[in-house]
Amino acid sequence: MFESVQRWADATGRAIVQPVMIVSYETLRNLQELLGNTEIGLLLCDEGHRLKNADSLTFQALDMLKVKRRVILSGTPIQNDLSEYFSLINFAIPDVLGNRNEFRKRFELDILRGRDAESTDAVQQKGREKLQELSGLVSQFIIRRTNDILSKYLPVKYEHVVFCNLSPFQLELYNLFIRSPAIKKLLRGAGSQPLKAIGILKKLCNHPDLLNLPDDLEGSEELFPEGYKPGDRRNVPVALSGKMAVLERFLRSIRTTTDDKIVLISNYTQTLDLFERLCRSQRWGFFRLDGTMNINKRQKLVDRFNDPEAPEFVFLLSSKAGGCGLNLIGANRLVLFDPDWNPASDQQALARVWRDGQKKSCFVYRFIATGSIEEKILQRQSHKQSLSTCVVDEDVDAERHFSGEDLRALFAFKSNTLSDTHDTYKCKRCQNGRQIAPSKAMLLFEKPASCLAVFRLLPMVARQIIMDMVFLDKPLSMDDCHKLFKKQSEHALDMPLERMQRLSIIMIKDEKYLYINEVFRRGITGALTGSGDVESFGKPCSDMQQQAVSVDFLDEYAKSQWETILYFMVGSDQATAPRKTVLFLLQRAGLMQKDGTKDDSLNITSLGFQFLLQDVNSQLWALLLHYLSMAEERNMDLVEVLAFFFTVGGLELGRAYETRGLSLTQMQTLEELSDYGLVYRPSKSAKYFFPTRLASTLTSTASPLLSRQNDQEEQGYLIVETNYRVYAYTSNLLRIAILNLFVTLKSRLPNLVIGQLTRYSVKSALNKGITADQIIAYLTHHAHPQMYKNDPLLPITVSDQIRLWEREKNRVSTVQGNLYTEFTSLHDYVQVRDYAKTLGVLQWESEEKRMLFVTSEGHERVREFIQRRRV
Repeated sequence: MFESVQRWADATGRAIVQPVMIVSYETLRNLQELLGNTEIGLLLCDEGHRLKNADSLTFQALDMLKVKRRVILSGTPIQNDLSEYFSLINFAIPDVLGNRNEFRKRFELDILRGRDAESTDAVQQKGREKLQELSGLVSQFIIRRTNDILSKYLPVKYEHVVFCNLSPFQLELYNLFIRSPAIKKLLRGAGSQPLKAIGILKKLCNHPDLLNLPDDLEGSEELFPEGYKPGDRRNVPVALSGKMAVLERFLRSIRTTTDDKIVLISNYTQTLDLFERLCRSQRWGFFRLDGTMNINKRQKLVDRFNDPEAPEFVFLLSSKAGGCGLNLIGANRLVLFDPDWNPASDQQALARVWRDGQKKSCFVYRFIATGSIEEKILQRQSHKQSLSTCVVDEDVDAERHFSGEDLRALFAFKSNTLSDTHDTYKCKRCQNGRQIAPSKAMLLFEKPASCLAVFRLLPMVARQIIMDMVFLDKPLSMDDCHKLFKKQSEHALDMPLERMQRLSIIMIKDEKYLYINEVFRRGITGALTGSGDVESFGKPCSDMQQQAVSVDFLDEYAKSQWETILYFMVGSDQATAPRKTVLFLLQRAGLMQKDGTKDDSLNITSLGFQFLLQDVNSQLWALLLHYLSMAEERNMDLVEVLAFFFTVGGLELGRAYETRGLSLTQMQTLEELSDYGLVYRPSKSAKYFFPTRLASTLTSTASPLLSRQNDQEEQGYLIVETNYRVYAYTSNLLRIAILNLFVTLKSRLPNLVIGQLTRYSVKSALNKGITADQIIAYLTHHAHPQMYKNDPLLPITVSDQIRLWEREKNRVSTVQGNLYTEFTSLHDYVQVRDYAKTLGVLQWESEEKRMLFVTSEGHERVREFIQRRRV
């Protein structure tokens, strides 16, 4: 290696055939003497924050090189304080800010004093002036690009801070330690091992099993729960840790209601050991990567996890081993189980899933033990990040949250609080009082399950705004809101904000600030953290050994019930009529209509055909929304019905839930939901029910039904020839029935149906309200891959003929009459049009142009009607 470096250093002029050397910091430091006299044109330092310490050997070695230009690349130029920032700038452009002492006197002291929460207005003003001066100076040689630029190319990322209460056992151990003589001695300044004490508290916040009990906490054996054995690897004492209890429930919910994968990150390999035992006990497939793994094996492990077909659900990761470089886009959820003092380390770890190649929305969760040292670490991180935001991103309005005393209060535990961080930040939203929501919304939002369901159904922009407001401690300004979505169109926020106001989730004051409904805030927080009204998510049956049913049975039941409705809509031979309430709902939704015959048979409409083309979740919600619209007409409490929908949508698949405690309205709703396959109840007298996959995926993105075969057949099975012959490679009875709406079926083989597009078959569909464009779209969308060789995909003769048959049906015959065009208002137009309809003399109308045409026979009566209205 030294010989090749020497040749590189000695090469000049045309002898330079390899002008670029790529080398690690450690290797370059060892080569400093060899390269000491070499003229280097450009030194480009990736991950340049490694040069933050001017006293380090790496900094000094690189600084001694003869380099004309130096460029630093770093996503975190300020990790801890301004002195690090000065080191980076001074390395790139020596003396541009003076020496270290000059920088401290000119900028650092005034900026830090101005950011103290207890500083005077004058000191704060001087700090802002110095901050602006520094920002203006460094902006001449710094190019700043935040990860906002990635938002244009990556799915949405949601970041949540989840505050978890300590378990009773953790709380007892925590108080025992901070009240111990050793800590009292340490706080008096007589102790000599503060880092050890901090380490004990950090481990305790994760789980008591991380400690060496009782040696680490003298006297702790008296607090041990019955049967507890420290370090017992045979079981997973989840209940002994608040964060582990939340994590276990969280993982179970994700596993049963989504197809997402998740990354679990911790600073301690002992915590990974606990995760591993939890996964094994629940039979969840997992991978693990920590510092003990050979570097060559790491990428193979990552590639296997990123494979969508891999059954492994969890990736266990040490923050030190996976802080940089790993691309874990196979997962779209990530939990950072414990915080690091350095916010940059956490940010690096949090970026493992939101990277190039990610296709799904990402959810990042930071677990923090409420009132503990972890909240102090989080606050310290926020202070450092806020400092970086002010200096690097020129945000002079960043909040001053901390006083010097706040940062020294590491060994104080704050009880009786939902979040010490919330209290410390002096939340302005709470100081301004609580907003009053309309009674129905208030009642609905009291249930965490309802809040979570409403949240999931909102547009992505609205969800991001809510999460910014729920887990921050001040109202969101409209200016900041627009900055969050500055890459989108000017009016991109109009619809999400209007919808959230209409739902009473937010309130806008003075057109400047957004305030969140406190009832909704508590509900959504409770849903995410597992606190609040537990029975909002249903009351599981305690003993279901004799009544238990399998998930496969529930899937088949849901599929059978739902397809009964769809078969009936398409008039299939397989159809049996659903219950009267379902038939009434199909008519009310405009999906079917009576055909005018004596027996008033129901036929599918154009809207009904469009309904068939939607995914199952969209179909379900289309019907459920109409069900809700009829609730009050049927003397049902609308809030109770909607809350019950949301509750059922959050239940665990395959588990039985008690009917005890349900109101009369909810019992009626439960009985009727079984007609749609959302719940299974063995009998009307049964005191329990099972949610099906149709219910448990109402507010998620998971597939509602298990039948992968049907999903595969849904697309790519039709071949249409120029002679109007149709070949359908399917055995799915529902798909065949849909095809029969506009195709004359000729013959049927086990996996092949042959039919013909005829004038009669197409006109039959047109007479039911199905349009030519809908027929063409269906044939195109489900075209067999073989059809993609054609251009256009569907033979032009076929598509043109279908449209001609539609025009033939809509052909207008000429009649004598009169055209009315002069209407002063839309109201006048509607009155005249409806009168002409009543008389049966209206031949043509255009509400958009306010024009109508009536027959000659009806002209006189319509004219008299207009004159009477004018009088």
